[in-house]
Amino acid sequence: MPVRKRKEVQKMLRKKLVIIIFLLVFISPCFGEVEYAPGEMFVKFRPDVVDVKGEVGAFSVDKAEVRSSNIKGLNAKYKVKKIKSFVKKEKKIKKLRSGRVVELPDLSQIYLLEFSQDMDVKAAVQDFQNDPSVEFASPNYRVSIFTTPNDEFYVTGESPTHDPNQWGLYKIWLKPTEEAMSGWNLCTGTSEIKVAVIDTGVNYNHVDLKTRVNSLEGYDFVNSDPDPIDDHGHGTHVAGIIGAITNNTTGCAGVDWNCRIIPIKALGADGGDFDDSVYNSLIWAVDTASVDVINMSLGGTGNDPVIAAAIAYAAASDVVLVAAAGNNYPTPPFICYPAYYDHVIAVAATNSSDRKTFYSNFGTWVEVSAPGGEPDPSYTSEILSTYCYIPGHIFSDTCYTWMSGTSMAAPFVSGLAALVRARFPSLTADEVSQRIINYSDNIDSLNPGYIGKIGKGRINALLALGGLYGYISEPRGDAFGIVEIRGTATGEMFDHYDVDWGHGRSPTSWVNIATSSTAMLNTVLATLDTTGMDEWLTVRVKVNDLDSTSARATFHAGSQTFPILSGRAEYGPNPFNPRKGQMLIMYELTRNSDTYIYFYDLTGNLVCRKFYAWGTTGGNQGVNRVYWDGVNDFGETVANGVYLFRIASEGRTIGKGKIIVLK
Repeated sequence: MPVRKRKEVQKMLRKKLVIIIFLLVFISPCFGEVEYAPGEMFVKFRPDVVDVKGEVGAFSVDKAEVRSSNIKGLNAKYKVKKIKSFVKKEKKIKKLRSGRVVELPDLSQIYLLEFSQDMDVKAAVQDFQNDPSVEFASPNYRVSIFTTPNDEFYVTGESPTHDPNQWGLYKIWLKPTEEAMSGWNLCTGTSEIKVAVIDTGVNYNHVDLKTRVNSLEGYDFVNSDPDPIDDHGHGTHVAGIIGAITNNTTGCAGVDWNCRIIPIKALGADGGDFDDSVYNSLIWAVDTASVDVINMSLGGTGNDPVIAAAIAYAAASDVVLVAAAGNNYPTPPFICYPAYYDHVIAVAATNSSDRKTFYSNFGTWVEVSAPGGEPDPSYTSEILSTYCYIPGHIFSDTCYTWMSGTSMAAPFVSGLAALVRARFPSLTADEVSQRIINYSDNIDSLNPGYIGKIGKGRINALLALGGLYGYISEPRGDAFGIVEIRGTATGEMFDHYDVDWGHGRSPTSWVNIATSSTAMLNTVLATLDTTGMDEWLTVRVKVNDLDSTSARATFHAGSQTFPILSGRAEYGPNPFNPRKGQMLIMYELTRNSDTYIYFYDLTGNLVCRKFYAWGTTGGNQGVNRVYWDGVNDFGETVANGVYLFRIASEGRTIGKGKIIVLK
């Protein structure tokens, strides 16, 4: 196990209070009061207000030439001791891969001011912001990783055998190359593409990463040294999802088989740090490492214009930027930075059934979804990747673990961005991002409560890389009258598609209802008149007459009906003691339907959500018996009190009740 570096110990002591707050707030993935570093703030001065003679680094404020008497007064008022610059004052010209030459934004006027820790940071920010010599001022906000809390399961040795161990790759259409419908048949990446992992560092000696990670191109901004070794594990897990060595009969597979991973340590051993580390990391990734893609499985609720400026700088440099949407749900706010900023692909997390995970943030600002997994005692619903610690916090180069979170979803997108940049080298970063977003699978029908709030869809590597592909997103469940068959039929060698329908769940014959030579992407492929029908139907789409591109959807055609409870829901024992057992909730549905049970406290906060799929226990026609163990969505037993629950299906409440928890 690596010995913690002296400078990090000093830094952690200096930030002891902040770290204690972090542990209290972030142990469950939600945000309370936005944290920031005591005695520090960012300021961007207008040109010619402050001059540090073009140097980069931290200086005594007395050595800086301050040309504004107002700023001198504020420096004195808040006892500013040091001023830190990050970028030299010079005109920066960059030639993009497209051949276009651009001038990068000037970041030389952004400084970090350091003053007494007993000073009021918010008051200082407000005073500086009100001065006409200042473009913006902001606290040095705290950022952290986005994994959900769960007991860790470790696998050591060369071949983790837990099955299924990499469902996320299959879900985004990265299957074994012997299968026709695999994005890897089109591209496995190239070492010319570099992906920066701004995180807790990376174990670059891991058996499944050592030939993929170039530690000499990375840096540690937590300890200000060139060794970006991981002392937490999160960054190593993220790096493995992006680019673990693949096709080597060892461990797990990464999305991209050949890209170079640049480890940049911006977060400490506790999984967090402040915006100055992230800002430094972004500038380093662009200026020093010249990366093509940046993955940020981190964030916070503080809207820091400094990070926004660094994001704009990286975007102007033609870098694809990817960030996790955050895990604060169901505790507001549901917005997270840097994912919320322009030019960043904001990634929500989905489970193995393409449904939004219980913890993932959502909103119209989210661009795409990707596999993030959900905590599961059997680990089959989580994401397997490389890791660096075995039980006892012993450092290891041969271990793997399962994690879940939007932190895991983001690197699937970053790995795909690397593949797209390798396959289509002339595309700009914006074009790569739009291709990933637009060529995703629409999963709205599986997430009726989040339509338009989890992005265009779940990413699809086969589609984004140009493969022939057919997909039906709707109808699902029940439909009636003129039914729209929605989905995708496209690909580089596209010629035509056919849509057919048949009786039952497994038709023995098919009737064609549409043939078209126009490629379609997440739109109406055909319509089917089901007037007068009351039966199960199956529709399929096939591209270029190839069975390998065939996709099906089964639905019930008939009158518009909704599942209802037959009688009232029964539940007990009530009061209920979670320490002594589970509460039974029993209800009868008039037909099969996807069904949810939501549990709320008396203030209206959602504490737990249960989902029961169509035709399974909980979503089955007839009597259903389901149980609640008194545990919330974060694995914690709820406090004593009164809780309300409602049973819902197809966007309607069909039953409800009141529970008393008494331990």
